[in-house]
Amino acid sequence: MNDAFYNLDKEKQERILNAALVEFSKKGYKNASTNEIVKEAEIGKGMLFYYFNTKHDLYEYLIKHSIVFIKNNYVAEIDFDEPDFIKRMKSMAHAKFNAMNRNEHIFNFIAGVSLNERSHVNHILIEEMDSLSQRLLKNMYDNLDMSYFKKDIPKEVVLRFISWIIEGYQNELINKLKGVSLEEVDMDPYWREFDYYLEMIRVILYK
Repeated sequence: MNDAFYNLDKEKQERILNAALVEFSKKGYKNASTNEIVKEAEIGKGMLFYYFNTKHDLYEYLIKHSIVFIKNNYVAEIDFDEPDFIKRMKSMAHAKFNAMNRNEHIFNFIAGVSLNERSHVNHILIEEMDSLSQRLLKNMYDNLDMSYFKKDIPKEVVLRFISWIIEGYQNELINKLKGVSLEEVDMDPYWREFDYYLEMIRVILYK
């Protein structure tokens, strides 16, 4: 990648990156069109290849960019020191929702790369993606206080059940508010509803 890209104003950088993120997310690496990217980003094709030498160069830059974004805007915002699993998952839900509100395209893109596009990616970047995913999964379940849970239900069942409910609500909320500026939305009723569901989980599964 040409360092001149970093000298562009922030708005133009984001326009180019978001156009590319969407195109690769929708069509995958092989079928993604740089013509569509430059059209959506409102730049000339020659300018795109001035900043990024090849389509593959752009693709791998997006992966690096996405990994950094997720580390800084999602993982870093989660309270992994919280021993109560419900509270920890609530922290994860808030962090992911806020990060996706900043840029939902990144999460769609990196999920597609990880699941379906690994053959197009440098093995070092694959290792970085996998390491981030494994770290997140490990931190999700590390150092929990299992004494909160009822004794007659297997702990792994409780943890999975809670995860499914919270992730389901989170995805429903994200879809409901897709395309809406959060500055225009009063989030308090949604989070009160979320807290109500969490309390119901606590009543059912906790001592």
